[in-house]
Amino acid sequence: MGTIRNFTTTGFPERSSVEYQKLWIARQNLHAQAILEQREFTPAEEREWQRLDFELERVGKMSQGRLTHADSALPPGTSFGGTRNENGYAHMRAGLSDGGFSGLPDFLLAAYKTLHGHRDERLLAISTTGTGGYALPSQLVVNLMEGNLEDTVLMKACQRVQMDTHDASIPGFVDDDHESSGAYGIDWAVVAEGAEYATSDLTLNQVNLHAHKFGTRVYVNNEWLKDAATAARLALEKNLVGSLHHFVEKTLWRGSGAVIGGALNANSVVEVDAETGQAPDTVVIENVLKMRSRLLPTSWNRCIWCANPAAHDQLSRLTITSGTGGMPVGLLQPSIAGPTAETVFGRPLHVTEHLPALGAAGDVVVLDPSLFVLGDRREVLLDVSAHERFSFDQTVFRCSVRFDAQPLMRAAMTCEDGVTRSWCVTLAAR
Repeated sequence: MGTIRNFTTTGFPERSSVEYQKLWIARQNLHAQAILEQREFTPAEEREWQRLDFELERVGKMSQGRLTHADSALPPGTSFGGTRNENGYAHMRAGLSDGGFSGLPDFLLAAYKTLHGHRDERLLAISTTGTGGYALPSQLVVNLMEGNLEDTVLMKACQRVQMDTHDASIPGFVDDDHESSGAYGIDWAVVAEGAEYATSDLTLNQVNLHAHKFGTRVYVNNEWLKDAATAARLALEKNLVGSLHHFVEKTLWRGSGAVIGGALNANSVVEVDAETGQAPDTVVIENVLKMRSRLLPTSWNRCIWCANPAAHDQLSRLTITSGTGGMPVGLLQPSIAGPTAETVFGRPLHVTEHLPALGAAGDVVVLDPSLFVLGDRREVLLDVSAHERFSFDQTVFRCSVRFDAQPLMRAAMTCEDGVTRSWCVTLAAR
């Protein structure tokens, strides 16, 4: 078995041929299928990947004489030709060229200088219309939504689907009742000689993703843009990326109004009740044991535990006694080689501020992130205006991203023993 490669692709050259585009899409689909099924490449897929690599290079050289290598899987034709709108904004869209920029602050400074009549030569190469439209380097787009996700949990661990259009659908079938029917509603039975086969009706469960737009505006003093040291500009990039990751992570957990429901609010979540007589704002070992028992058995080896910081303090006090007269052992154990410092029943424990306060429903969660999908449009729009805050001597940067997120299960599953279990189990309010 080969490993799933990092999806570093050969970008579409300008005016690429139909053959080149077909090869590019075939390789993209090959990778996407492996990611969707949470598995490594098969030997046949590994060979096909290498063949497509070779063909992409050959066709690209034939059609243009060179190939442009991008650090992301952005779709073709994402350079932007724009004009200034009524507020004086110059419109920029994600593109494929790195443009020679060292980072987002470097690009923003170049755009600022251009607005004030000092055009940066690097923008000349990526200008699309000569009237204020530029192709934002693709590496910066990837950094905004995918770079350095160490401070996130769901955003890093969930299944990610690239959306090439405003809408995307993930086909599947309903599988929420193993007590009265077989898996996916397909019943198997012994067939006697001359007898009729069992009949099953499949019910489609299609997950529909919509690229909802979220955005912000940032006012920056012109003196700072002109005079800030390199370290300050890098800090600006870190803060911008960090703020976006913080917002996306919070949205994945808690949702955003009626647009995105969030993992905690999904219809398929199972909530475990508090113990009779349990004190307020506490977590007891029975809570944790019952939560694990309500998780889908197929998710035990893929699940992660998450807790509010105050709830983590409660978990750290819990012990389990093994056998008659056994010594109590702490519930939390150090991780030997995992992604977190501690584990619960051998699975990673993450601490996140995005879960509700101690004692509220959902302050402790166990879930299978592979059954929660983030649809990423991979389209980051940056607008810049010198006019909106002209009297304050400020430049305005406006940024928007588009994404959606949903669980793959529409409802909790009734297992063969009659107990409902799910991909996500939360602890009820105490």
